[in-house]
Amino acid sequence: GVCDQSFGIHVAELANFPESIVRLAKRKVEELEDFGVKDAGGEAQAMDVDSSESVTFTKRQMADGSRLIELFLSEFTNTPGLSDMASDQIALRVNELRAKYDSDISANAWVQHVIATL
Repeated sequence: GVCDQSFGIHVAELANFPESIVRLAKRKVEELEDFGVKDAGGEAQAMDVDSSESVTFTKRQMADGSRLIELFLSEFTNTPGLSDMASDQIALRVNELRAKYDSDISANAWVQHVIATL
């Protein structure tokens, strides 16, 4: 079901993502929390801090997008032999997963926005 919290950052920490990436993700979460507002229709809005433009996403887009990100990260962390992989092998695995989920990523504006702000 829908959850008001995302555990994607925790999954990234468990997957031993580089600390700089985890810090960036935490900073972006804080920015979105600081700039998040609800419009009169109940849709969530996030301020694009790079352009100072307001971007609106539905609760459904954000919930579906959160599930997609968590699914991607979960599949990544469950990659056999991940801890023994060289950085080029890890990059290849990330690219494989990106290709696998590309149509879902392309269909979700919120996920595209999250990726663009990294």
